[in-house]
Amino acid sequence: MSLFEGNRDRVRWDGRSLTDAWYRLYVVDIERHESNQFGVSRTVNMVNNKFISVEDAIFTIDITFIKADYNNDSDEWGRWYLDEVAGILFEHKEPKLLEIGSKIYYGLFVNGSIKKINKRGYFTVTFQSVKPTAYGSLIEYDYYTANEDEYIKLENIGLYDTYADITIKCIEDGQLELTNYSCCGYTLKVNMIKDEVIKIIGETQEILGDGDAEFDTEALKLERGVNRIRVTSTGIFKFKYNWQPEFPLI
Repeated sequence: MSLFEGNRDRVRWDGRSLTDAWYRLYVVDIERHESNQFGVSRTVNMVNNKFISVEDAIFTIDITFIKADYNNDSDEWGRWYLDEVAGILFEHKEPKLLEIGSKIYYGLFVNGSIKKINKRGYFTVTFQSVKPTAYGSLIEYDYYTANEDEYIKLENIGLYDTYADITIKCIEDGQLELTNYSCCGYTLKVNMIKDEVIKIIGETQEILGDGDAEFDTEALKLERGVNRIRVTSTGIFKFKYNWQPEFPLI
C-alpha cells in the first residue's frame, strides 16, 4: 500500500491546486490542540455576574504537508522547490481561501517549519483563520413563484446556524413575502416592478440593486437542519438562496 492510499486530502490555495502534477502536495496531519479537540473555542462575556454574550474565538491550526511522487510515496525535494512553495503560501497580505478536502477555510499562512531526511521529509505551516468556523461548498436553491401561497424547504447541513444571501428578480409587478417558520417566523418582504433585481446579504443585511425590501434582521438565518419557508406572492418572481454550511474548524 502506498503512503497516501486512503489518506489524500486535496488542497487548493487561493484557487490554485497544490496537488496537481507539479506541486503534488498532500495534507498528512492537521494538529488538534489539546484545548481545541472539537475545533471550537468560545469566550463567555459576563458583566456583574450576568450573561451578556458568547464569542467564537479566532485561532490557528498547524497543517503538515508532504510531497508525493507518481507512485504516491514520499518524493525528494530541493531548496528551489521549497522556495517556490513558500512564495505561493506566504505571498498574500490579506485572507484567502484554503480548501482541504471538503472544507473551506478563510485566512493566511503565518509561519512554518521543515523536517527533512535524505532529501525527503515534510513541512508544517501555521494557518491563521479569520473566521471561527470552516465552510462547506456553496449551496444554491432556485425557485419560481406566480401568485402562490406555499412552502419550500431549505436544508442547512452544517453544524451551526448560518445566514443565506438571496437574489430576487421580478417577472411581473407584485409583492413577495418569505417567512421562515423554522426560525421564529422571521419575514422578508419585497415590492417590485417588472425586471427589477434585488440582492440581500443575509449576514450584514446589505441591500444591492432595485426594489423596496422590508425584513427582520434574522430573516435570512437558516437554523441547523431543515428550514420551512412560506412563500406568498402577488405577481411573478424568480429567486435564489445561496449559503455555505458551517462546520468546526477542524
